[in-house]
Amino acid sequence: MIKRNSGLAFHLNHDALFGFCTDYQGRIEYIKREKPKDEIALRLKLFKLIPLKYLPKAYTQAWKTYLRMWKVWDGEREPYVKAEETWSKIRKTCEQGSESWNKAKKTWDEAVLAFLEACKPYTLADIAYLRASETCDKIFITQLHKRLCPDCPWDGKTIWPKEKIFPRRESV
Repeated sequence: MIKRNSGLAFHLNHDALFGFCTDYQGRIEYIKREKPKDEIALRLKLFKLIPLKYLPKAYTQAWKTYLRMWKVWDGEREPYVKAEETWSKIRKTCEQGSESWNKAKKTWDEAVLAFLEACKPYTLADIAYLRASETCDKIFITQLHKRLCPDCPWDGKTIWPKEKIFPRRESV
């Protein structure tokens, strides 16, 4: 049996009930390596992929669409990178004087069009994400969270008690 390494997960971050995790094992390693020592145990305990059997089929299909679109965006970023390079050149040209303005303006317009073209797959992925979020409504995910994380300290905003977020300062 192949273990999943991506999908919808509870407590990907301390301030979000759920989110889409693209690299579960990578996130675990990041938590162990980068988070404060006193936070690691709770973060690892609460961070878990939601089993697919609990999610509506429409939701998992929407996530598959999102991932497919994200891969398209990731593989087709070259026009965006070129637009960024062109923008840097334009800025330098404009800083050197206004005699090159028309040429720079034309190059800029081409760069903007290339950037917008590169963004299409990303925009489609965002739409798939939003539709997925609508499908898996707040009531459903909250009930599922209570079922799968019975001892969770989640208060609707964070997993940390107020003392952790806003430590009391000693009077001087």
